[in-house]
Amino acid sequence: MEEAESAGLARTLFHRTVGWNIVGYAAGLVSSLATARMLLPEFRGLFGVTMTGCSVIILVVAMGTNVSVRVYLPRKLVSARTYVRLSGKLLPLSAVAAVSFCVVYGVLFLRGLLDVKFLIAVAWWAVAAYGCGQLADLYNALGRTNDSARAIFAASCITAVLLCIAWVAGGGLTEAMVCYAIGSTTRLIWSALDLRPAVAADRVEVSGAQRTLIVQGLKLLPLNVGQTLAFRLDQLVIGALMTSTDVGIYAVATTPIAVPEVISSSIAQVVFFGRASGKMSKKSALRWAGLAAFQTAIVGALVTMFGPWAISLVFGAEFDVSHSLLAVMALSEVVLAPYIVLSRAVAGDAKVGLAGFGGILGIAVTLAAVVLLVPRFGLPGAALGDAIGYCVMSGCSVVFLLRKPALPVEV
Repeated sequence: MEEAESAGLARTLFHRTVGWNIVGYAAGLVSSLATARMLLPEFRGLFGVTMTGCSVIILVVAMGTNVSVRVYLPRKLVSARTYVRLSGKLLPLSAVAAVSFCVVYGVLFLRGLLDVKFLIAVAWWAVAAYGCGQLADLYNALGRTNDSARAIFAASCITAVLLCIAWVAGGGLTEAMVCYAIGSTTRLIWSALDLRPAVAADRVEVSGAQRTLIVQGLKLLPLNVGQTLAFRLDQLVIGALMTSTDVGIYAVATTPIAVPEVISSSIAQVVFFGRASGKMSKKSALRWAGLAAFQTAIVGALVTMFGPWAISLVFGAEFDVSHSLLAVMALSEVVLAPYIVLSRAVAGDAKVGLAGFGGILGIAVTLAAVVLLVPRFGLPGAALGDAIGYCVMSGCSVVFLLRKPALPVEV
């Protein structure tokens, strides 16, 4: 395969995807503004803990099938129909698991999570969010990364509008969760209707396909859970060791600093499909990872300079304490960027054991660092702990990529 062809494919897919991801992120910023203004630091912290914890729980319920389908569907070892049927069987578990998390965490740490109406809203959102996540990765497995990003953008806009209305109307924690549930439900319906022809056309039934998705998915589960926890584990630890107000302040700081993740995540979706389909070389994957880190450094520097002003203007003086976190968070994002891209390349090579191990290692290192540093340095300690964990994860992803693929992939 020619390098020019590999790079050309990546550029085409990337340009189709990144635009939708950027405007989707902009809509997400509006949602963050509305929740911050509506809930203030204490309840914003409760909301952040719920979204973080339940997002991880939903990934566990999926059993890694959303990653394994992206490895094996391009190789024709599973069908879209099989994946959708399996996802439907797991759907009810998402509500039970999400509510259980809120109850347990609420009893142990933050009792504000135990409101019955709020828990009902959480159950609704969890079901819709699980379905959205499963269909988003079906889009990606089919190489339709731009369609996935477009669906996310549409739902983000609806959620942002609803949150602004709830803010003006004086809504609280439950109303915010309902807004997210409605947005996710809209996205789920959109995606299901859009993907229906592709699922109906894929009538090939491969023997043992559901078992393949689950068995290989469980091996890949640490990749998904590890990345999500590496992104948000700090907030769960802060909620356990400090207060919900501290979580709210920290969550607001992550809003502007997460801008570079939009580009890195867009590149990662393209690299995953490119490696899984055999249409991208290792050299191209490494170059795209380097580009992600470079762009993250530039954007991170800008956010560090102008972020304090933006936070004070947009979120209010209540969140000014978060200004001191931006520089360390920007550094964390730079060292995280290669992992976001290359971990997907490793998974695309069907190196399921290595991809999963990288996630497990990330959880362990990040958790240890954050737990050790938060009591001594407070919120900055959490950001520094993230940076330490991200360095280990990115280094491992480079080593894992350079190993021989588990399934045939052109290199």
